[in-house]
Amino acid sequence: MIAGLRAWWLGLARRERIATAAASAFALAAILFLVAFEPAWHTRERLANELPRLRTQVAQIEALRLEARRLKERGLRFDNPQSLRAAATKLIAERNLPADALRSGEGDGMVLALRGVEASNCLVALKELSSELPLRISSARITRISAGMVDAEITLVPVKGQ
Repeated sequence: MIAGLRAWWLGLARRERIATAAASAFALAAILFLVAFEPAWHTRERLANELPRLRTQVAQIEALRLEARRLKERGLRFDNPQSLRAAATKLIAERNLPADALRSGEGDGMVLALRGVEASNCLVALKELSSELPLRISSARITRISAGMVDAEITLVPVKGQ
């Protein structure tokens, strides 16, 4: 086979050899480009486009990791209902709601009775009470008294297992 190619090559005129060599070099360069460079180029472009999305996901994962650590560290355990009530009273006071609005209810439960408070402040306080303390809302009666103002009576009970 090599002898046949050599004979064919020697049978070509000088101009034909130059043209054949140039065409072969061009074909070799095209094959090299298609096999080696183009896939790497496309992969690089795809990864450059994915990088911002991946960075966003990493930031979200980091935020979730920090929140999980914060929740784990904050895993509040209350030895008695009085300490739970004291924590709830403190949280209510931080929301600028009257601390005396919290009174004892049935069993370990508590009743939060608010009169003439801003609806948004009331709802934020309820969210914080049920998310930051081992309390759940067992019943709630909220009445609108004027634009943005409510009267509320909410029964909170400790979450079992705390």
